[in-house]
Amino acid sequence: MVLDDGELKPTLSASRLYMICQRRELFFENLRPELFDLTLQFDLVCGDHRAANVRVPLLQFSSKDEAMVTVEGGPKIIRIFEQRSGESEKQLRYWFTPDKLLFQFWRNEIEVQNLPEYRQFLDFHLHYVGISKDHDSFRRLYKTGHDGRSKIMTLETSMRAGANLSDELTLLLFDVEVNEIQTHSGEDDIDDLFASTPEPSSVIADAEKAFVKVLDPKYCDQKYRKYPLSIDGLSNAGLTRYFFMINDPLTVRTATAHLHGGDFYEQDREKAADSISVEGSEVKRNTLRPSV
Repeated sequence: MVLDDGELKPTLSASRLYMICQRRELFFENLRPELFDLTLQFDLVCGDHRAANVRVPLLQFSSKDEAMVTVEGGPKIIRIFEQRSGESEKQLRYWFTPDKLLFQFWRNEIEVQNLPEYRQFLDFHLHYVGISKDHDSFRRLYKTGHDGRSKIMTLETSMRAGANLSDELTLLLFDVEVNEIQTHSGEDDIDDLFASTPEPSSVIADAEKAFVKVLDPKYCDQKYRKYPLSIDGLSNAGLTRYFFMINDPLTVRTATAHLHGGDFYEQDREKAADSISVEGSEVKRNTLRPSV
């Protein structure tokens, strides 16, 4: 069970905000090791989108001792093994699915070559936004049952003929990070310098309502029509204005709206993230991208 994977468990446990999305399956195709330069080459394919001749240098997964590196893989997962000289057993050094590869690539955790247009694989149709108040997001969805997920599995159909709906559903798990900018005009504002940061639970609850209000996912029964007014959010936190954004290069979209994620510090306006701004009673989606 992935929940018990030591590598993933800290990430899963940190998440309280989640989105249930759908996208055509993402596959590896034309998998081939290149012995000349010790790279693994393949195509990434998702529906009509294809990135050809993606290259992953294999030495980055080696211990650098005298060892033989072997690769096993198929459309959905690739495993890289190392067998040291004189040993009969090979050791698993690294594994990745197409989505894990993309995630670690855009976070500069692994080297991947010839993959400039990776955002084409990170465009998701959003079905549901939710929070978990008592457990992490993964336990909320898979350990305790979830009405929204059950409705999606019952009522939605696959995007690709013959595909299993469960293979197209993607669970996006988010941690919430607060970045504050305070402005002060004089001595009367000096107390604000010591104002406390809102409780994480309040930020998470407010973020859920903001995403639901702006994106209106189909399977969110509670639409938060009166937002930003709320009991458990930020309406009483004394904030003049605040914003929510997705700090990853992915896009979530519904029938009525979409939100383009990106690096918080991105200087290129074409790649800049959209945001949801809240000021007084006004809630709106903002974009810096001139092409939108």
